Amino acid sequence: MSNSQIQTKPVLDLETSAGFNFTLIANKLSRGLTKILRDSFDIGVVEWRVMAHLAKDEPCLASEIAKLGTIDKGLVSKTFKSLEAKGLINIECLSNEKRPRLASLTDQGHALHDEALPIVEARKALLFTDLSSAEIDQLFATLAKIRSNLDLL
Repeated sequence: MSNSQIQTKPVLDLETSAGFNFTLIANKLSRGLTKILRDSFDIGVVEWRVMAHLAKDEPCLASEIAKLGTIDKGLVSKTFKSLEAKGLINIECLSNEKRPRLASLTDQGHALHDEALPIVEARKALLFTDLSSAEIDQLFATLAKIRSNLDLL
């Protein structure tokens, strides 16, 4: 049988697969950052993301952080408990109910955030080493379009 007669089955082109590439990048970024955050600050990536949200926009409800789509609401609530136990956030219950819970960084939480932020920013700079400012702007503009298309899936 000649090569022209061999039938090949369709396969996913991993080089052009959005899911494969985004997962690869996200996993590599998360694993590296997790090691740094655990070793230096005894927090993980999810705790860092919650703290970053709070530093930008506090006080905040778990549901507000979850709406951004990067962290499941249940995981945000679990992370609130972890951060509260470490003295990094304060949680205030609204009304007389257990939920919703409003979180804000403590002074210790702000200090940890401020100490970790330059490390996170330095990693971002390394990631974009070979990209021009215009390429970085275009990348984020393209990612914004892709994020808006996620609702189509």
